[in-house]
Amino acid sequence: MLPRKCLRFLVFGAIAFATYTTAVQAAPKLKIGAEGKFDFGFTPEGLPVIHRYWAYNVGTDTLRIDRVRPSCGCTSVPLTKNRLAPGDSVGLDLKFDTKRFKGQITKTATVETNDTTQPNATLEFTARIGLWEGLVIANPSQVYLDTLGKTEQRVTLKNTGTGHYTISIVSPIAEFMQLELSSTELPGKGEASISIRATPKAPLGDYNASVTLHLEGPQPHNLSIPVYGVGYLP
Repeated sequence: MLPRKCLRFLVFGAIAFATYTTAVQAAPKLKIGAEGKFDFGFTPEGLPVIHRYWAYNVGTDTLRIDRVRPSCGCTSVPLTKNRLAPGDSVGLDLKFDTKRFKGQITKTATVETNDTTQPNATLEFTARIGLWEGLVIANPSQVYLDTLGKTEQRVTLKNTGTGHYTISIVSPIAEFMQLELSSTELPGKGEASISIRATPKAPLGDYNASVTLHLEGPQPHNLSIPVYGVGYLP
């Protein structure tokens, strides 16, 4: 049997080791969702388009997002909160202003955090601005709404080719709007429609939103429809 002093020493050492191990293991860890790279697809020139990325804390300590640094002044990512408890997440709404751009572009934004193993993460997106080459055309290509008179707009999706397309929503519209597809199937030379509505929850003053569709078919491509409007007091 070990002397009492030795037992006390062993117990103290075990507690100290456990405390040290816990301290080492307790660390924040950033994870960006699978949509860290996003394609807006064909986008009209002149209005912002928006996509929501997701940041997750998969660590065991509080993750602090120090800032989100866009690669140019045409992009912004406002934060609703910058501290994430373990298991928590936050949406990062990347807003890209297409003014003064044309053709194929790629932009990024850097998420800077207190994650010691990966302090920076990159959000990336691509877009084809003002050069519509897809077989599916949106008419109108952009939507204006307000909360008084013009609360709804119907957009026609016309298939100019002979092949069949399936429509899916890959970047949904803002929470203060509603969207309804007449059909997810778009036959050759056929049409479908998408109805976009502003709800009373729309923010006061000018606002921007967008919806991105994926057209799966002979020439798969994405298509983004910018939405802008004004929210008025009821």
